[in-house]
Amino acid sequence: MKKNMIICRFISLTMTILFLLSLYACNNNNNLDQMSENLSKYALETPVNLSATPKDSAVTLTWDAVEGADGYRIYEYREEKGYVGIKFSGTPSKTFSNLKNGIEYKFAVASYVIVNGVEIYSSLSEPVCVTPVNNVLTINNTTIVIKSGETFELYCRLYDIKQNMKWVSKDPSIASIDENGFVLGISQGVTKIIATSESGKCFYCTVYVDRKAPEATVSTLSRYSKKNDGTYTNEKSTNSASIILTGDLMATSTQHSYAKKGSNIYDFSHSFSLVRDIFSSADLVIGNLEMTLSQSNTYANEESKKLGVSNCNSSPMYLDALKYAGYDALVTANNHTADSGAIGIIETIENLERYNFIHTGSNIERDSKRYSIIDVNGIKVALFSYNSKTYNGKLAFLTEDEQSYMLNHYDKNLIKSDIDNAKLCGAEFIIFYIHFGTQNSVTVTKNQLEIAQYLADCGVDFIAGSHPHILQKYSTVTAKDGREVPVIYSLGNFCSSMEELETNRDSIIFCLNIKKINGRVVIENMSYIPCYTATTVNGNHFVIVPIQSDNGYVDTLKIYDDLYIKIKESFDRTIKTIGTIK
Repeated sequence: MKKNMIICRFISLTMTILFLLSLYACNNNNNLDQMSENLSKYALETPVNLSATPKDSAVTLTWDAVEGADGYRIYEYREEKGYVGIKFSGTPSKTFSNLKNGIEYKFAVASYVIVNGVEIYSSLSEPVCVTPVNNVLTINNTTIVIKSGETFELYCRLYDIKQNMKWVSKDPSIASIDENGFVLGISQGVTKIIATSESGKCFYCTVYVDRKAPEATVSTLSRYSKKNDGTYTNEKSTNSASIILTGDLMATSTQHSYAKKGSNIYDFSHSFSLVRDIFSSADLVIGNLEMTLSQSNTYANEESKKLGVSNCNSSPMYLDALKYAGYDALVTANNHTADSGAIGIIETIENLERYNFIHTGSNIERDSKRYSIIDVNGIKVALFSYNSKTYNGKLAFLTEDEQSYMLNHYDKNLIKSDIDNAKLCGAEFIIFYIHFGTQNSVTVTKNQLEIAQYLADCGVDFIAGSHPHILQKYSTVTAKDGREVPVIYSLGNFCSSMEELETNRDSIIFCLNIKKINGRVVIENMSYIPCYTATTVNGNHFVIVPIQSDNGYVDTLKIYDDLYIKIKESFDRTIKTIGTIK
């Protein structure tokens, strides 16, 4: 163990020195004395007093705060790899699941400070070992969604041993249950299953049978119509267009809880009340839909995790809010695309089309185009969406054949072919959403740089990144044909309740203006509006607050005294991360 710790500390110190040497090399005014001062400045204390509390398939880690730290990273020791970074935290504590009961785990933690868009780490703490345990009687599911004729096994466990229970259905005409806990869907509706232990303790499970997609509560009319060739148009021809791009659109368990207004009724519209006027000024508004919309699966508030990883599935009523906000197009390729299996992908696309959204990133038909072409004011824009990350173990919900055509997974040959085909179909400007990077990390990885370069070389004109759930830097990539291609490596969460880090609440509205000049489409100008997702504004939850004015802050937002400091801090973080866009 001591040998491993020595190696980790050596690697950490070496990385710090190499980073500072790079700073020195980039600044001719620096000298060795200044570099030595920088080393002292950025070398944080190692976290101490790391402790672990075991839970059911989970653990809570705590440690002493480190002065000057921007955050912390948790490492797990693995025999084949040594210490591997697995989680980030903004506070000196972290609870996480997806662990196996009865197995011993070893964790350590490092503090970090962010310098020039890169995390600089301390050495690792002394490790702690912990063994998760299921020592409280629990039921395996509190909500299930099944079809008529489909079965599902319910059970209660203690120390991971199934317990004898008495099972009763409140309405056997909707769903029945046998003495072994097997539920059978009978007819459309909702009922409850009651499980009673020998000691008299009761558990409840809500059962939906043949749950239908709710009716839209807003107009589903679109500014764009779909033509016979599959392209979209707004029937205008000004030859200039303003496009807005936003980051991750999510509906976590917490968001669902606040949005629920009745049985199967949700209202998320308040989240977008302060940005819809900004959206209305653009010709095309695009967002990254970081979830499925499947009524045949449990929503996030009904089952927060699947296979130990977040269940990102929302009520289709989330689309009411996106229509209210003013979105035109949604991209769907990300690490949660497979969360609800093949039926989830099918229902997501059916719901998107029911609401008349332009979409790309996942597919129902085997021969579907893996991109959309949108005629915006006479300029043909091709919109792409691909995922370069894993699917959190949920590819098991799809057959290999379904994976091959339902998912837009990063493949150099496919992407090159798709871009070439889009150009043959008349695409004049290509926007590419790519899911890449490390979650909760501000550092742009080598892999991200390589992917961005490849996309630029293939002919992409603008690259928008997602997956880190925080903002990452803006830059440009020089394509092999000499074009300077803008890249925003992560647009961050646009609408989410995530709060592992304070930066999970920072985002931007990216404003892209393009123009056709002598038959060639060019970027006329670019800008961005910093935003902050506030937990509450005037009693409404998870409201996206735009921060826009010549002086940086919206003067009217000073009326929100409890928010003003957080908004100001968010603005300062965003400007530091994104910088000036030219």
